[in-house]
Amino acid sequence: MKNLLEVGFNVVGFDKHAYVGGLWNFNEQKDAISVLHSTVANGSKHRGCFTDFPFPDDLDIDHGTETPDFPPAADMHRYLVSYAKHFGILPRAQLNTVVHRAEWNPDTGLWDIETTTDGDPSIVRSFDKVVYSMGPDQIPNIPSIPGLDLFEGEAAHSIAFKRPEEWTGKRVLVVGFGNTAADVACELAGTAEKVYLSHRNGSIVVGQSDINLHNFGFLGTATNHKSQLPRWVDNKPVDHIRTYRKGVFLDQLSRYAPGIWTKLMNKVILGLRDKLYDLKPEWGFDPAPSVNQARPIISDYLVDLLSREQINSMPPIQQITSAQQVEFTDGTTADVDAIIWCTGYTVDYSILGKSDPTIYQESRIRSANGRKIPRLYQNLLSLEHPESLAFMGNLSFMNPAFLMFDLATMALGQVWSGRSPLPPQEEMIKAVDKQHQWIAELAAKGAVTPGLVKGADWLDWVEETAGLGMKENLGYGMQGWWFWMSNRSLCKVLMDGLLLPFHYRLFDGKRKKWDGAEEAILKVNEELRVKNETKKWQ
Repeated sequence: MKNLLEVGFNVVGFDKHAYVGGLWNFNEQKDAISVLHSTVANGSKHRGCFTDFPFPDDLDIDHGTETPDFPPAADMHRYLVSYAKHFGILPRAQLNTVVHRAEWNPDTGLWDIETTTDGDPSIVRSFDKVVYSMGPDQIPNIPSIPGLDLFEGEAAHSIAFKRPEEWTGKRVLVVGFGNTAADVACELAGTAEKVYLSHRNGSIVVGQSDINLHNFGFLGTATNHKSQLPRWVDNKPVDHIRTYRKGVFLDQLSRYAPGIWTKLMNKVILGLRDKLYDLKPEWGFDPAPSVNQARPIISDYLVDLLSREQINSMPPIQQITSAQQVEFTDGTTADVDAIIWCTGYTVDYSILGKSDPTIYQESRIRSANGRKIPRLYQNLLSLEHPESLAFMGNLSFMNPAFLMFDLATMALGQVWSGRSPLPPQEEMIKAVDKQHQWIAELAAKGAVTPGLVKGADWLDWVEETAGLGMKENLGYGMQGWWFWMSNRSLCKVLMDGLLLPFHYRLFDGKRKKWDGAEEAILKVNEELRVKNETKKWQ
């Protein structure tokens, strides 16, 4: 909303909840996707913010005056509320409002949006443009298991898991092997009588570790791979190894030698995993998926709890054999009182009618949990209505989420305001076909995150479309050399200091420049220098 307001659009937002902040606000309702009380951001506050709104120094009222380097869920939600207040979004957000229909009207050339607010009668309003921002995680996915109808215990999707105390004394089977499954299993350990973790795929697992990674440090800067290293490296946040100079080099390597890059990433990340942990074969971490198509498990406690047998790793479920007994593919069985499905979600664009971008699917493409992959230009724009229909939440590559969607909406604002024209539709269709062919090749090797893009190529498109000015001023052309000669000390910080979201608002360009960007960049890098010298990290 904020980036579209900046280019002059009259924006209204609809949300079915009574609050802003989405899943970062803990919600007790069993059908609401939300964080747990124990959730902590995987990225640091320095790189995990928006491009023109740093985390306020006094945001964390629960833990002191300074927000922790890795903010807990409550701080993340407070940050989003502060952002909405600061940029005047709240008066434009219609909360407690459900959207029932958003369909293109060819007679008027507008979008008819049917909504209800607080249970009042539905109304239909017309809009010039629509941004569908519900993301891919909408409908809980429950796998089809033979004999499931025989089970008499409690079977719930992870969306309903809110507090571990609700499962006290129960024998619980957690199904899945992603971050949600790891979080749920770890939360249950010590509360449930028995915790089983059933999964069919391997995984990379990382946690908070102070292992010396200087020999690997540059590998953490690739923009088109999902795997992340531990939260801490040499007693500082791991994402602080990211610099603009390293990113440029590695983007080129990933673009022109992707095979070598993938092999190198797999070797280093798996080597790091094995150096951090003594993983037993029976836990099923191997074979691990390639790091360029699957998210790692980021958990500080999973391996330790497996070692203590407070969590028991199990093979995939073969069938349910009785009211409480589960049989696994190796023939073993377990008696359980409850099953928690940590098996992801499916996407639902049905309110868009014929404009649903997943209507036409290629059967050869299999994404995570069989989810459909929308046909979108740059994973952002409708092919049928690129001038008026966009989608947020279908982007995935190794970059902080807030930064990624901030950049996406900067580019969208320039496209829809007419300052950055789109290519002909035939060219956009070819680009989507090429993207889906790449996804199909990855899917042949295992499940793929549906929104995965080649980060280096996507950022190049954003750079040009949003008009960021970074390549011109930090490159090796005449403008870059002039900037270096005129601002040597600043240029040094921009190239070799921490790459911050504020970099993307520093230079004049098409999107709105933030006048506070330079000050914020210098301030953060100076604070980090002091912290590195004094080791005063939180």
